[in-house]
Amino acid sequence: MNKGYGWFILALAAVLYLPGLGLAHLFDWDEINFAESAREMLLTKDFLRVQINFQTFWEKPPIFIWLQAISMALLGVGEYAARLPNALIGIVTLVFLYSIGRKLQDWRFGIWWACLHGLSLLPHIYFKSGIIDPLFNLLIIGSFWHLFQSQGLASGLKHPVLGGVFGGLAVLTKGPVALLMIGLVLAVAWASGKMRPIMPFKRFAVSVLVGLAVSASWFLAIYFKHGGGMIQEFFDYQVRLFATPDAGHSQPWFYHLVVILIGCFPASIFAFGGFQRQHFLNPDTDLWRKWMVILLATVLIVFSIVQTKIVHYSSLAYFPVSFCAAIACQKRMLGSWKMGKVLKALGIAAGLILGLALAAIPYVGAHKAELSRYINDKFAVANLEARVHWGAWEPLLGIGFLAAVIIGFAEFNHPRKRKAGAMVLIISTAIFAQILIYIMVPRIERYTQGAAISYAKTASKTGGIIEPIGYKSYAHLFYGQRKPPASPGQYSADSVLYGSQPAPVYILTRTDREGQLPTDVELREIDRRNGFILLRRLKAPKP
Repeated sequence: MNKGYGWFILALAAVLYLPGLGLAHLFDWDEINFAESAREMLLTKDFLRVQINFQTFWEKPPIFIWLQAISMALLGVGEYAARLPNALIGIVTLVFLYSIGRKLQDWRFGIWWACLHGLSLLPHIYFKSGIIDPLFNLLIIGSFWHLFQSQGLASGLKHPVLGGVFGGLAVLTKGPVALLMIGLVLAVAWASGKMRPIMPFKRFAVSVLVGLAVSASWFLAIYFKHGGGMIQEFFDYQVRLFATPDAGHSQPWFYHLVVILIGCFPASIFAFGGFQRQHFLNPDTDLWRKWMVILLATVLIVFSIVQTKIVHYSSLAYFPVSFCAAIACQKRMLGSWKMGKVLKALGIAAGLILGLALAAIPYVGAHKAELSRYINDKFAVANLEARVHWGAWEPLLGIGFLAAVIIGFAEFNHPRKRKAGAMVLIISTAIFAQILIYIMVPRIERYTQGAAISYAKTASKTGGIIEPIGYKSYAHLFYGQRKPPASPGQYSADSVLYGSQPAPVYILTRTDREGQLPTDVELREIDRRNGFILLRRLKAPKP
């Protein structure tokens, strides 16, 4: 019976995550960035270095890029292949959470944890994306689980070794932040007496040595082949990311609190009922709960301090949130907890924000002519000129979701309908995510970057080189299908603008950045659409 439920979780995750991965173009910056690095790996056959524009890209280690490269080698270069690794990681994640939950408590708890994690909003969406974080998060939680298991008196060296392996792989997925998160959580757990019994020094040393060996393998290979310069740049970037706002991503300190509360709905609301010790939890489960609370606090504190704040930076917190939510739901099924009025109001408020956002997107699209006069952004107004059809029924999707949220919370507190109420909230949020992925995101993408990607594809069909000026993008590389350079420096900005290129040269800019176009290069405008301008360089300037 237990194995049967595991297969159910696997099938559910496959149905949710595998279809529809290629419905929208990859999004600038992160999705296109990583996919382009994988594409360039395949073109250059250099699988050791991560590259962008055929130059060393020292910001990220290679493991996720390797997975995308394998996917593209099997399925061809495209959106589906770029996102498939995360869909598979999502399937593995849910089965893994079910397995942990079953071992800690019972099969019911495993199902609650897997469903609350995989069907909450942002975790659901990220498993259908092409970003690094789902793999990184899985490796971190895998490391924690095996380190947690290492506390057993008769656990041997299996769990310490696996804890070190997963931790080392996490470093090779996203960098030293993996060591920071694992080290901080273990340090707080040890200092607060939440490690029972204290992990023997031998096992801890084995984990550390294995983790360092795994993580050092790639750095040593890079050092012996390319020297220490790339490694130095890599670590300098990590420090800069922590200390200064990067790429304009500066937000208030409470940013990630809001992201988790709304983005991890409905698990984030249920989680408030699972933070405290519960009588039905066995000692191991309660100890793991304490580790999860420490992990949640660590993520929130660290990434509130970090100056660069991006939505997915706090995604590691989704595991403790969904775990505590599973405790609360099982507690409610046992009849020993009832959601208070304040928490219920908070949940309805979060559902209201999501429902109104879902209703507002098609409404704005259908009434863009009237609403444009109130938007004080030339580029955004031009984006809205994209031809995207919206029917009168799409705003009703948001209203329907809000109605489901209200019904779900009302039934959750009903003594005989509590399970139905929880399922209404979980399933309606999963449907919400599917609506975003299948209906909203492809249309939103046509507003925000559709014209730019279309221009990049046009340039690639003529065998030309396309280069953005005035703004940062990776779309011209991936969708322009840029080939490896014939000579060093061929793709530098000066070379593209002023050098003699063997192919037609196209320039892409935004309507609000026209003033940044060079005046000493002869350019002819070919088209302008939805905030983007495509120009062709007629000839290289004379030296």
